[in-house]
Order: sequence, then structure tokens, then C-alpha cells
Amino acid sequence: MKQVHQHVNDDSIVIMELLDLHSSNTFYYEKLKQKLRNDRKLQAFSMNFESVQIFTTNDQGQKFKNPCDVKISYECQCILISEFSNSKIHVFDLYSRQYRMAITTPGMPMYLAIEENYDKCHHDALYFDCNSSKIVYKYHLRALLEGDEQNSLLWESLPLENPRAIALYNSKFGDTNSEFKNVYVCNYGKQAVSILSSDSGQIIQNIELYIRSPYGITCMSENEIVVSDFTENSLQVWRRESALNWKAIATIDNSGSEVEISKIRFPQGVAFDQVSKNIILCDNGNSRILIYSQNGTLVRQYNFPSTFYCPDGLCVNNKTGELIVCDYNECIVQIFK
Repeated sequence: MKQVHQHVNDDSIVIMELLDLHSSNTFYYEKLKQKLRNDRKLQAFSMNFESVQIFTTNDQGQKFKNPCDVKISYECQCILISEFSNSKIHVFDLYSRQYRMAITTPGMPMYLAIEENYDKCHHDALYFDCNSSKIVYKYHLRALLEGDEQNSLLWESLPLENPRAIALYNSKFGDTNSEFKNVYVCNYGKQAVSILSSDSGQIIQNIELYIRSPYGITCMSENEIVVSDFTENSLQVWRRESALNWKAIATIDNSGSEVEISKIRFPQGVAFDQVSKNIILCDNGNSRILIYSQNGTLVRQYNFPSTFYCPDGLCVNNKTGELIVCDYNECIVQIFK
């Protein structure tokens, strides 16, 4: 509805227009919000490892019991942390860092993934797998946060052999027209990476990557993935050459490092900084974080204070340039900038 009011003075006429944002304009309003979000300058992780926040307690005020993974939903403005031993996913406000709620899961949750704008209506989906059921679950995140459990579950997969980390490609440009809908799951027990359809949860393909123990995974692009091999102590970069064929284009194991550094031991979570293009690895067995350039050159290592630290899952907040790391053994989640 549009109203025009005219006020006549001696010297001039002032025209005031009052606009109502009718529901028919919601689509354009959402497009504007998306553009404003994407126009923000993104930041790379500085690699300074300055600790700015530590999460230590769950909804009962008790110390976390084995937090596995952490992911961010910008749409829902929250940080999600999977707490393995209490079968919960904890939700913190992305900006205030205040505790919001706990989500009880069907089993012991391990690794998380966020699919941005999964329904082309600017809603995020949450994926997680449970060690007890060996199943991958997909939820409408906002519905889950609002307590609508009946309508929030979108699908659950058939049991896998032993699922670990989950990844899919979210364009940093917020491209809502992409039809890339594959979900990658490290199928530790099958020595493969399973590709699931994000629409149904059905297995599309098991990629035989000749990796003994695929554990952590991240997507560098729609056609490139990075996978950590827990028992072979290495990282591998794979590129899709055709619909069913994948080719290893790089192996990272520190053997050719120009600096004095011990070999990777039991690598777990891996993340990709979309701004710096660096690969960030939780070197669990050495209680440290390793950062590599896209071509596999080591550019930074950060050692935790003691060998009791076991960094597991992690993610990069490219809105703030922060790195968030779960420590399974110390039972903390730490934010670095």
C-alpha cells in the first residue's frame, strides 16, 4: 500500500511517501538481505592463534564430555558443538557467544556439516552422524532450533560401516543457483568416501580412494576434496575428473617439508579457509594444528600447551577471521583469531 501526503507551505511543497512492505515483496527483501550478507568483506584466519574465547560447559553448567566437532550457521546465527558422551549438540549465539540451547540426538553425535540455503529459501540444513547408530541425519536447522522436532527431520541415511567427518561445498559467494548437492562422508569402516544425495540421503557412490582410514574431510571446490588418513598419517587432495572418476593430485605428510617438523600422527579434522585458500589440519597425535597452502607447503604450526590436548573437529569463521577448534580430551572448544 502506498500513501502520499502533501504539506503545502508558503515556500515549498514536501511530498512524503509511506511504503508498506507487503508479503509479495518478501522475496525481494530476502534477496536484499542475502546481498548485504555477501557484500561483507570476508576475512582469512590470521594464523596468530590468539585465544579469544573458550567454551567449557554444557546446558547443565557441567564440563563438556568429549566435544567432537563444531560448525557455524550464519543464517541461524549460531555455533553448534557436538558433545559425544552426552548425546547432545549445544548451540551458542554466534555474536554474543551466550548459551542458547541443547539438542538431544538419537545417538552419540560425532561430526557436523551445514548446508547453506538448502531449500533455496535461505534456510540452512544440519547434518550429523552418530557413532552408535552409524547413521547420517539431515535436519531443517531453524525448525530444530524452534523445537519443531516433528517437521525438522528431513531424512536419515541407511547405516554406514563407520561414518566420520561430513562435508559439502558451500560457495562463499552464496550462489543459490548451484545444483551441486553431493554430501561427502568419510566411511572409516569401508576405507572409502561415501557420496550421499543431499535430497534423499541415498548413497550415490563409494569413492575408492585407496585410503586406509578416511577420517576428516573438507571441500576446496565443487570438484576437489581434502581427506585425512588416520592410520597412514597423511592428507590427500583429490579432484573429480568425471562423474565417477577421482584422481589424487597431492599427498601431504611433511616428508618434504623445508622446516624441521615431526611427521603427522593420527590426523583428524580438516578445514579449508576459503579466503586464504589454506588447508587447516588437526594433528591429533602431536597435539597441534598444522596449516598448509593449497599446494601442500607447510606455512604454520601451532602447538598446544601439553600432549594431553587432542584437537578433533574445527571450522573457520570467515566473517570474523576466527578459527574454532574442539579438543576431545581436554573437553574444551577454543576460538582463535
